[in-house]
Amino acid sequence: MLCGLSALVLLIGLIRPYEVLSADWCKYIARTVYVQWFAFLTLAGFEIKDRIRQFFEKHLGLKAQDKWLLTIYGGNLLIFGFYVLSLTGAPFSTCINGAIVFSFMLYIAIFILLYRKKTDDLFQFIPEKTTNRKLDPAMARVLIEKVEKIMATEKIYKDPDLKLGSLARAVGISPHQLSQLLNDYLENNFTTYVNSYRIEDACILISGDNKLTLESIGYEVGFNSKSTFFAAFKKHTGMTPLSHQQQSTLINSTVL
Repeated sequence: MLCGLSALVLLIGLIRPYEVLSADWCKYIARTVYVQWFAFLTLAGFEIKDRIRQFFEKHLGLKAQDKWLLTIYGGNLLIFGFYVLSLTGAPFSTCINGAIVFSFMLYIAIFILLYRKKTDDLFQFIPEKTTNRKLDPAMARVLIEKVEKIMATEKIYKDPDLKLGSLARAVGISPHQLSQLLNDYLENNFTTYVNSYRIEDACILISGDNKLTLESIGYEVGFNSKSTFFAAFKKHTGMTPLSHQQQSTLINSTVL
């Protein structure tokens, strides 16, 4: 893709040289570059949205590689902002400001890589190798309490895109450690564990006085499809959501 874009820019430069048509370059080509740049920044931001959320939630720890990645991304946002500002014609907003900010961020990156005692951890985005050694029971209890607190107070199980890695980052441990914690001490895999919170929430909603349909309740508690919700509900409770609703209705009418 990079080669294709480079070839396109070269072709445009030959057909419409900057020296002759500088106004067109500033008006059209530059804006096209900025639009493309914005698109890449948006896609990159979507990919690291969990890390960005952690950055603003200071009680959740970020690893060194996460901080490095956010620094690079933040620097790109800053550079992009100064270059776009030059298009507005605001006082002191020229392209040279973007170049200065770019140089400044480049020097910071070089300084970190040259003078940081350890740099390998900045690029360790590959998941840690698994081991068979169990977590210390005392530490496991602490981590379990932290996991349950996050699930109960923040209700992140309602996120239909919740992944093992996202919950692990929220807890401050590796995905492997979280998986091992759930399997060894709670005898659950990640999906079953998360679904247990969703089903518990769904039971409350089904038994309550609300106008939501069963399908809507499934989406409300974090499931991304009706079939997944119904299958998980029956596996967890031994009955379908409709049966549970009918039973709840019968019990409520009897009490009344």
